[in-house]
Amino acid sequence: MSKAINKDDLFNKLVLATEATPIVSQIQGIDKENIFTVRNVTSGDKIKEFVVKEKPKQVINFLDHHMTIRIEDYLRKKGVNLILEDSIAKIKGDNKIKSIVTKLGQEIETEMLIVAIGVKPNVRLGEEIGINLGESGAIKVNRRMENNLKDIYAVGDCVESYSLITGQGIYRPLGTVANKMGRIAGDQLTGGNLTFRGVLGTEIVKLFDLAIGYTELSEKEAIKLGYEVEVIYNIKPNQSKYFSESSNMTIKAIAD
Repeated sequence: MSKAINKDDLFNKLVLATEATPIVSQIQGIDKENIFTVRNVTSGDKIKEFVVKEKPKQVINFLDHHMTIRIEDYLRKKGVNLILEDSIAKIKGDNKIKSIVTKLGQEIETEMLIVAIGVKPNVRLGEEIGINLGESGAIKVNRRMENNLKDIYAVGDCVESYSLITGQGIYRPLGTVANKMGRIAGDQLTGGNLTFRGVLGTEIVKLFDLAIGYTELSEKEAIKLGYEVEVIYNIKPNQSKYFSESSNMTIKAIAD
């Protein structure tokens, strides 16, 4: 599809759902066989197949910079080697990876590499037909999932969401968000009046037995937006204490 094509010859209404694509750094050697990206269930299946077949000696994970010191300590106790404030400069090996060299000069032998540094919205088709993008680089839509082109809707991981806290556009490529967007676009296409309220950006991940949850805004984000931030830390049991599996969880609350 291109700008030269008359849309009236092709459709009455169009929904774009071009998803997102993994971000892959331009590292020398990134095209070797046993290097994996993380995007969906298929990605996980490929990694699992390799792990079962090859039985690597160890898996190297890099902790996200938003993780707390408690989480870093927990991972180290589990035997995870964290390399912080450094990045990969070069990947060595013939057809398969043998080692990586960091920008600080450290060389680490490995049998596999998982590139999991996020995703970016796949907006190539939208840009080709003249759809406007938001500040996040994703397709900008209103609360009816419409954009600047008449009768064209966009949903899912290629689309910018709205923050329920600030009302500003944010990029949250989550399955739950995509599901809501798809339902709203479908309702609009069939004459309904549902609108997208926005998202809190809640994300939950589990590392070994440690559960981690986040709902915007973080302290850093709030300060950047000009809020006068107050921070409260609280330690509470994660379930009633009479359960034998009960343990303490740390809660960080942000207030303006």
